[in-house]
Amino acid sequence: MAEAGGLVVDTGGELRFVPADIALSIVPEAQIVSVPGLEPPAVGLTLADDRAVTVLRIGGWPPGELILCKVDGVAVLLTGAKVLASGQFPSAPGGGVTWGERAVTVLDVRQLLLRAEAAIWEARAVHDEARRT
Repeated sequence: MAEAGGLVVDTGGELRFVPADIALSIVPEAQIVSVPGLEPPAVGLTLADDRAVTVLRIGGWPPGELILCKVDGVAVLLTGAKVLASGQFPSAPGGGVTWGERAVTVLDVRQLLLRAEAAIWEARAVHDEARRT
């Protein structure tokens, strides 16, 4: 059976898998700065790898463990999840992995980032339109 490397995380009641080709590292702590106009899942910005990165909330856990990811060359930091395990996991039928006896679906970090970026651009367009009138 094929295996996939990455992280199994608890998002506050739901288990998700973050593949190793996306998850770069666990950041123990970071100061998250709120930014007016950001819409969920984006919750702010922080510094990681000497650059400003968007912080995306993926669960209900309090800030603590942060997962630095890179999607399409863009760095993002995930918050709100607790890392349960890391390593190689058996692939599950239909996608995802198996952890213990549980099937764990892949967290689509790319989709979260796209949704956050769309909300930012929409908020900016509304703000720019209001300034013109």
